[in-house]
Amino acid sequence: MRIYPGFRFYMVTSFQNSSPPSSSNIPEDFGYRGLIIGLIVIGTWAVSIGFLFTIDVSQTPFYLIIPAMLWQIFLYTGLFITAHDAMHGVVLPQNKTVNDLVGNVAVKIYALFDYQKLVKKTLGTPLSSC
Repeated sequence: MRIYPGFRFYMVTSFQNSSPPSSSNIPEDFGYRGLIIGLIVIGTWAVSIGFLFTIDVSQTPFYLIIPAMLWQIFLYTGLFITAHDAMHGVVLPQNKTVNDLVGNVAVKIYALFDYQKLVKKTLGTPLSSC
C-alpha cells in the first residue's frame, strides 16, 4: 500500500498478498470530507440541471452551449464517482445508513440504477478493478 503525502488518500498498488480495501483503511481524521464533497456534487448538479432546464436552447448562442454540455459531463462524472465511493463505504465510513443514502441518490440521478444490486456486485472486488 502506498501513501501519497498531501492528499491523505491510500492507493492500493497490489492485491497479491493483501485483502481488498475497505472503509477500515481510511484515516481516522477523514471526518465528513467524503460526505461534504458528495453533497456538493449532488447539490451543484441539481442547481445546474434546474438552471439548464429554464434556458431556451434555440435562443442560446452556440459558444455557450458547448461549455454547458462540458459542465454537465463533469458533474455526471462526479455523480458516478460519488456513487462508486459510497459502494466502497468511503463517503461516510462511520455511518453506513447515510453513506448508502448518498450513494443511492447519486446512482439514481446518474442513471436510475439500483444501488443495492450494484453494491452486491461491487463488494469483494478490489478498488483497482472497479
